[in-house]
Amino acid sequence: MKAFEVEGFSAKQRADKASAIPKRALNLDAVIFELPSSKMNPATAVNEIAKQIGEAAGYTNLGQFRREIKGLILEIIFVKGEDNAKAIKEDVTIDGVIYPWVDQARRKTVKANLTHVPLKLFNSLGTALRIAMTPYGDVLQIRKNTDVNGRFFGEASVL
Repeated sequence: MKAFEVEGFSAKQRADKASAIPKRALNLDAVIFELPSSKMNPATAVNEIAKQIGEAAGYTNLGQFRREIKGLILEIIFVKGEDNAKAIKEDVTIDGVIYPWVDQARRKTVKANLTHVPLKLFNSLGTALRIAMTPYGDVLQIRKNTDVNGRFFGEASVL
């Protein structure tokens, strides 16, 4: 049987998933890791990441109680601040698979519209969204929506 997919459907699903992740994230200084296998033990995955990047102070399994998430989404805070940058820039190998994995043949530019962004993120929104979205590809642009007086009202977009 041939598979059928409407053009752009996968990209839209990915954008929807990416826009939902920051809503579940709890810490601005954390790095988000997405691993495709939900069968992997989160503690084991964090141990492997810590061996390659640096000691993790703690982690949250963002998809623990979410049925629609088929993989493992981990929010990790590292002991050393410089390990955050290292985690974003360097690949991690777990069970012989390199992460972040991006199918370059299907990679497209996607715009993720975010709503209900915490207002307290106004000054650090660019940094927080760049950290959260980098595993999904290159962050080309971040826009925070403001009213005519320049007041942030909790909406942003990431390209």
